[in-house]
Amino acid sequence: MNEDKIFYEAVSIYIEDNLKVYSNKINENKDNLEEVRDNFIKSCRFFLNSKIKELNFIITDTLINDLQNRIQLKSNELK
Repeated sequence: MNEDKIFYEAVSIYIEDNLKVYSNKINENKDNLEEVRDNFIKSCRFFLNSKIKELNFIITDTLINDLQNRIQLKSNELK
């Protein structure tokens, strides 16, 4: 379970940092907000999938669902 917490924190930090990057892109590209939002979600999902494979963690369904919910909440902030 400790590995799950470490992984969760790493992903949370990535999502927060990624949100800052995409927030700047929103300010620069207000005409394509949906595209920016979609790219944010894709980027977070790609990171999540690559880290699961790279670190070879056994992640519980609950943790994955929680992370996906966080990504969705953050993407909703971009709307």
